[in-house]
Amino acid sequence: MQPFIDGNKRTFRALLNLLLKKIKIPPINIEIEETSIYKDALLEAIIRNDYSRIINFYYYKICDAIITLDIENLTELEDLKR
Repeated sequence: MQPFIDGNKRTFRALLNLLLKKIKIPPINIEIEETSIYKDALLEAIIRNDYSRIINFYYYKICDAIITLDIENLTELEDLKR
């Protein structure tokens, strides 16, 4: 089911970030404290064929990335006004 012996999740995340970049959405970053949530959701998708938790996780992370980008852009704009 997984094409590589090692690195399947990293490869997928790199591909996902490339696809997000193509549609001008910032890349997602999974924080250390979110790793267990991510892994549990991923295992549920693989073992139970239930993708709802992993989909919701990625929706959350995409929104998180957009908010972070907006905050960074807002900070840059405020710096330019000074």
